[in-house]
Formats: sequence, structure tokens, C-alpha cells
Amino acid sequence: MMKAEKPNLRDLILVGGGHTHALIAKMLAMKPIPGLRVTLVSEVSHAPYSGMLPGLIAGDFSYDEAHIDLRKLCAYAGIDFIHSRVRSLDTHGKRVVLSDRPSLDFDFVSINIGITPTQEAIEGSEFLHPVKPVPRFLQAWDQISSSYAARPGQTLTLIGGGAGAVELALAARAKLGSDARIRIVQRGSELLPTHSVKARGYLLDELREYRVEVLTGHAVVRCTEDSVILEDGTQLQSDHNLLLTNAEAAGWLRETALKLDANGFIEIRPTLQSSSHDFVFAAGDVATCPEYPRPKSGVFAVRQAKPLLANLRRYIRGKKLRDFRPQEKFLSLIGNSHGKAVASRGDFALNSWSMLKLKHYIDTKFMRKFSDLKQSDATTLAFFSYRFDKERQALEQKAQKRCRGCAGKYPGDLLVCNLEDMGAVDEKGFEDSATITIDEDRNLVQSVDTLVEFLGDPYTFGRVAFQHAANDILAMGTKPHSLLVSAGIPFGSNRVIERSFSQVMAGVREAAAEIHAEVLGGHTYFAAELSLTLCLNGFLDKGLRPVEKATPREGDALVLTKALGSGTLFAGQMRAKAKGRWLDAAVESMQKSHREASEIFRDCQVSALTDVSGFGLLGHLAEMFLRTDLVAHFSAELPILEGAQELLLTGIQSSLHESNRRYAQKLLRNKDLLGYEVALTPETSGPMLASVPADRAERCLDLLREAGYSQATIIGNVRLTREA
Repeated sequence: MMKAEKPNLRDLILVGGGHTHALIAKMLAMKPIPGLRVTLVSEVSHAPYSGMLPGLIAGDFSYDEAHIDLRKLCAYAGIDFIHSRVRSLDTHGKRVVLSDRPSLDFDFVSINIGITPTQEAIEGSEFLHPVKPVPRFLQAWDQISSSYAARPGQTLTLIGGGAGAVELALAARAKLGSDARIRIVQRGSELLPTHSVKARGYLLDELREYRVEVLTGHAVVRCTEDSVILEDGTQLQSDHNLLLTNAEAAGWLRETALKLDANGFIEIRPTLQSSSHDFVFAAGDVATCPEYPRPKSGVFAVRQAKPLLANLRRYIRGKKLRDFRPQEKFLSLIGNSHGKAVASRGDFALNSWSMLKLKHYIDTKFMRKFSDLKQSDATTLAFFSYRFDKERQALEQKAQKRCRGCAGKYPGDLLVCNLEDMGAVDEKGFEDSATITIDEDRNLVQSVDTLVEFLGDPYTFGRVAFQHAANDILAMGTKPHSLLVSAGIPFGSNRVIERSFSQVMAGVREAAAEIHAEVLGGHTYFAAELSLTLCLNGFLDKGLRPVEKATPREGDALVLTKALGSGTLFAGQMRAKAKGRWLDAAVESMQKSHREASEIFRDCQVSALTDVSGFGLLGHLAEMFLRTDLVAHFSAELPILEGAQELLLTGIQSSLHESNRRYAQKLLRNKDLLGYEVALTPETSGPMLASVPADRAERCLDLLREAGYSQATIIGNVRLTREA
């Protein structure tokens, strides 16, 4: 009997990785909605937690402690993750319009994006650093703090007088030290206007104690390179300016058909639905509910998660939605980064070290929801009293951890035995592509490759799959001319099938078009997982020989074009151990075409060339030296993608790692290379490895780096055979 599939019927797009959506992703991991494919779109893969921002600035928390890793969270929850910036929302066509890739079609959409301080009344915006969106501010803060370290005594001005400005001013004092001059300028007549007199008194005392100057009743109207100018014409010296005034929503919302309030925020009903479009939901700071007006605060974003998900479930099922009524008063904990925090709720206020301890407890408890992601290494198996039951259980557990991408290919040690038994390995060894004589003028270079989706992003998967397959043609010294595609699409409703196919094919077509290759056609079929098989064609004039793999020469330098470790990183993702920014870098590397590298290598008259894929660097290196009396020697550190070495040291490996070790053990002459663990990891759209004449190696390396292969490295050289 065939295994039952769980087809998807509808698409939900979560726009933004704010607190509400992060919590929804965690809840969906525990209890998915049957038949619903969920995709989260975010401009960043690490979303900052606002409650820890002052502590991050002060140095109390690390970057990872204060950020939600959205890539890791989505992989854990079985949610697709799209790393892109939203440009608009087409409510008529039900499409999320993205800045750098095809639009995403949806049935339902939820918006939980950041906001930014209003700055239209201040001239000289280039000298302002808005504190929101936080990711951009943190980049600016790194430059500001470095500037203070190099030249102490500079002046920092914070424009705005809410709790955020007070917390950041005290955090900046803790970070920048006593030499820095720090001031707060507030348009209104007093700081913290939404807090009690007692709470304001505590915090003003803190500001005085830590020598933070406070100017109230003054509006900043202009900023220059070294000053801020007030409404009455007063000019104050200032080296750096932070903006924390009243917030406004993203500008692209005004270009949509959504009903907005006067400040550009999405107007919602108490059900958290858009007032104008039932299928659009919104939460967090970007939303405003006229029935229950509340200040912009992360507290409400957190508390909206459960009712929003509950109403999404009801809406999808055609049930009546329920209103969410946010509380009118809530506890604010305002830390001073010097050992105390002020608790404020209505008329109640308390300044104590115990309140800071409570704040840290609440913040760290919230963040543990996203850091303690326990992936099960084994499924529950029924007991059968067969003598091979333990072996079967072990194999089923291994199948649960089987990697995808190029790490999901047939093990090399088994493949070489099978091919040798079939008589399919000749004296030339293993070439990347087949060279076929067409006529007296040209040869056809042809290759075929298959990948199963592993990114949680069909469009990017299509791009990576093309680059991966194209490497085999490019490694022969020519370029792809055309290709045929066979796409395996998971079964679902017609609209979901169409969306999956259009996204993955857009990725393939765009990547192919970038190097002027044409998609000629192909086939489709239903499959348990999204997959692509690409058959690529290239042409070589008869006078132009293909660059072969197994022809290195003594004295050559070994040049690698990219960093290693993608297989390990995505194995880490499956176990919720790989950080989102590590995977961002890996995905960027995998999308880098080798078209220019192939041309550089041919111009440099390389002796041998191959691409590094499923069998890892050592497997492909062994194939390169299989039919020679030479060996490779590593004389430099191998370039490694960030995070790969860290994962290897904790014991995380691709499921193909050990079979790659056996494959290399079988073929390598110099066994000492087996100690390079990262060289055993399978690579998807990995680097090229070239054997370059020594007198051309440095020039070749310079050309590669000029062409954008920033991690290209001379990793060693070719020597006569010796026993290691």
C-alpha cells in the first residue's frame, strides 16, 4: 500500500518575523494546520527581541541571546522561509510583491513587520540613526561604538523622551564609558509622559546619577554632521544622533488597498483582521484597532499570538472569529543597565535590583522558546519479534536524519563498486560530464543531476539546483547552452501545485538566463518532496579540448574557488543547531555561478578541473588523482563557511559524511588528508577545484578574487607519489 500523502490545499504567508509571528511559528510546530502550507517572509534571518535591545547595547547580552533565529525556527516548524524584502501587497491578485524575486501568491496573509520613528519634521536625515527597524540600527551602532573607542569624549544625542530613549541612554553610558557625553532631547514638556510621577522620578534620578543631560520642551528641527539644531535656533554640538520619536509604518503599506489609519498603520478589527480585507490579518506595532487603542509595545505583539493563530484556524475552517481585547494596563520594566530596573504599572512604581532580576527572567524565558528547539532523533517504532528488528529500527532512525541536497545522493563507496562491477569505469576515471561527437565541427558536452529540495524556499532552490548542475558543464571548460527539466511536485490543490511549480521554475529560468542558457522544456510528475532533475547541454568546437579532471601535473598549485561546509551546515539545520546567518552565507555562496571561474581557468591553461559536490573535497580530489602517479598536498588552511567547523566539532555531520570517508579511503593514496573533516562534507553547488601550473597560480587567484570569488584559495600543490 502506498504511503499516505498530506497534500496542501491553501497558502498562508506570514509577512515579517516579529514577536507575534515567531510565536505562531513555534505553536504551529506543536500543532500544524492540516492542508495549510505556511511561508514566512522576512528581510532578516535573525529578528531582534525588543526587550533585550538595551541589554545588547550595554553588553549584557550577546547577539544570539537577543535575537530570534527565524531560519532555525522555520526549519523546526516545517515552515518555508523566504529571505527577502517586501515591496508591496497586491490584495486584488492576492500576491506579496518582493523586491528581488517573483511575487508569492497566497490565500491568507498576516502582517507583523517593524516600524520606524517619524523623522519627516527633521532636516538632515543622513545624520540620524533611527532605532527602528532594529537590524539597521545595530549596524549603525557598531560603527558608533567603534568611533567612541577610537576617539573618546564624543557626544551622543537621543531624540525622543519615552522609556526606550531612557533605557538606551543608560545602556549607552554603560557601553561607552564615563568620557562620553550623552543627552536626551524631548519635544514634550516631560520625559516618560505615559508613566506615573513616581516612575518618572526614579528614572530622572537615574539619569542624573549617570550624567545623562535632559532637555525637555525642545524640538530638534535639523541635524548636521556635528550638531543638532533646536526649534528656537539653539545649536548643540553632537557627533551621533539616535532617533526614538513617534513611530510610523512602512511606506509601502500606503500603496496598497488596505485601510490605514492617519499614521499609516493597518486598521484592524478586534478579530485582528484588516478592516477592509477579511483575508488579511495584522498584529504588533504595524496594526491599530480603533475599538481598543493602545500604545506601540512589544507586550501586545506577544499577547496577540494565541488569539491570532486561533482566529486563523477558525477563518480557514469557516468558523466565527473571536474578538481580542488587549488589557489597558500592563507592567513595564525599564532597566538602567547598572544593576536596577524600574517597575511601572499605573500609579505603581518600584526601583530595585530585584526588578532587574525579574526583567532578565521574563526576557530569557521568552527567548528560550526559540532557542530550545528539540528535534527528535528517532520516531516511535512498533515492536516486531524478528531477528533483524534492531537493525530495521536503526535503519529507520537513520532514514529520519538523512540529508537532502547533494548530501542525499547515492554513497560513493557503493557507487564505485557498482560501476566497477558493471564495467562502467574506464582508464579515464570519473569525468563530470559526457563528451559526445555530433559532427566534424562540434562536440556535445552533456550532464544530468538531481536534487531534492532542502532550503524551504522553492525559488532559491531552483537557482541553486541550476548552479549545481551547471558546475559539471563549466568544469569541462565550456558553458551551458540549454537544458531540460524534470520537476517532481508534491501533490496538493491545483493552486498550491501551480504556485510550487512556478516558483521553482522561475528560479531555474532566471539562473539559466544569467549565463545565457535556455530552458527547452521537460516533464513534471507528482513526488513526495519537491525535486529537480536537470539535463544540461554545452558545446565545444572540435579545436577546443574539454578540460579533463584526471590530468594534474607535478608542481601544479591546487586552487579552490569557494568555501567548504554546506553539507554540514544543512545537517545542522535539520537538528536545529545551525544559525540562520550561517545558512544565509551558505545560500549566497551556492547561488554564485562558476561561469567566470571556468573562463579564468581555461585562460590560465589549468591542467585539471573538477567541481566539488556530493563526495566532498577529498572524494573529488581522489578522482582527480586516480589515474596518475601523483598526490595532493595541503599547504594552507581550507576555506570554510562560517559555522561548519563549529558544528563538526560538536559531532554534527551530514548523513553522507562517513560514506565519503570510506570512498576517499578507498581511492586516496595519501591517507593523511583524511584528517581534514570538512573536506569530507558533501557540497551542493560547491567550489571548483583546479590544478593550475605554478607560474600562473597567483595570477589565477587574483583574477578569481576580482571576479567575486572572495574565498578563492591556493590550498596546496601536486607532488610525486609518496606513502603517507
